[in-house]
Amino acid sequence: MQSRDYSGWVAALTLLTLAAGPHALAQPPASSPQLSFRPKLSLKWPGKPSENSQIIHGPFGDEKFYDAMYADKRPTGTIMYSAHVMEFPAKELKGASPKQLLEASVFAFKKDETSRKEISFGKKKYPGLDITSRSAKLLFSRKIVVLVGTRLYTVSVASKDEQALKAPEGKAFFESFVLDDEPLAAAVVKRQLLSCM
Repeated sequence: MQSRDYSGWVAALTLLTLAAGPHALAQPPASSPQLSFRPKLSLKWPGKPSENSQIIHGPFGDEKFYDAMYADKRPTGTIMYSAHVMEFPAKELKGASPKQLLEASVFAFKKDETSRKEISFGKKKYPGLDITSRSAKLLFSRKIVVLVGTRLYTVSVASKDEQALKAPEGKAFFESFVLDDEPLAAAVVKRQLLSCM
């Protein structure tokens, strides 16, 4: 039986991951509220995040990307909260297992990892990874990566202060991460809307 060559999508996921992070500790410019792609997730942000999205028409179909970031600037340093979502056409990832896709998505920064744990996310037990890292520039981060079909979610907190990752705000950010097809999502969204009024 001939093995499939996955080098194409591994390279693509690696390049996209490099482009997405780790993030510079600066607040990105605010973007247009009109998003071409809205991923199915809910998060409790410590402030209003900037959001961007785009759809790229490729040979296998549309590739969709969403980014949201918020920089919490404090006297002790900046804490960066972020969410990134990539959705690929099914044909582009055909034959790849969830584990292979997750591995490819985090391969670029594997050398910086200080811990990695396989997780099952949400009521539907989607496959994922919980990773902490320390980069050469002394940037500490924690990220949760979840794969839902052909959609890859990455939620992260990064700071030059390692203790910031253990702060209540960071913990609350990760705990608020809910996919919109999960039962708790409607309540989370309603709570977020009420808190903004």
